[in-house]
This record gives sequence, structure tokens and C-alpha cells, in this order.
Amino acid sequence: MLSWIKELLFFPDIFFSHLDREEVNLVTPAIIVGLSGLLNAAFLVGSLRLFDPFVLVLTSYSLVWMILMPFISWGIYTIFIHSLGRAVSGSGTLERTAQNTGYGMLPGTLLSLISLYRF
Repeated sequence: MLSWIKELLFFPDIFFSHLDREEVNLVTPAIIVGLSGLLNAAFLVGSLRLFDPFVLVLTSYSLVWMILMPFISWGIYTIFIHSLGRAVSGSGTLERTAQNTGYGMLPGTLLSLISLYRF
């Protein structure tokens, strides 16, 4: 069922060659990126030890930012990689680049999960 995760982590060339034959789907990469944001927010909430009202206001702003930041990073990475690919005669679409970049964020998301578990 989740064999694609194993393939993505240990055999990325095979994973992406299979992915190139399929239609572009940004749902799973968006879930990966969103999960990364939620894990970052959970890490922040777990690290809080103070109940000062100022800290709570600052924390609520930080929570929103930590959830949105992976999506912003995903967009920046996608545009950068796509531009770089175009500069060296690449032929892929921006949507395909966004999909592949989103899947490429899985290892970082898993490392966030491990960090949260160890914390």
C-alpha cells in the first residue's frame, strides 16, 4: 500500500520514472507539504512551557506562519528548479516540477516526524 514511500526514499530514479508516465496530481505532494507544516506547528506547541499572554499571541502568529511556510517554500523551490531546468534546455511543465518538488520534500517531513517523536 505505501510501497511508493519506500521506492521514493530508496529508489527515487525508479519512483520518478513511474511518476513521469502518470498524469500530474498535486494532491499527494500537497499532503506531504501540509503534513510538514503541521509537524512544525506541533513541535512549536510541544516546546512551549510558558503561559504568558504575550507569548500566546506571538505563538498563534507563529503557528499560522509555521503551517504556511512549507507551502511558500514549495512554491519557491518549484519556481527555482523549473527556471534552472529551463536554463539548461529542460522540457518539463511547471505543474510536473511542482509535483516532483512536493514529493522531494518527503524526506524532510519524515525527519520532522522523527524529531517530534524524539522531542
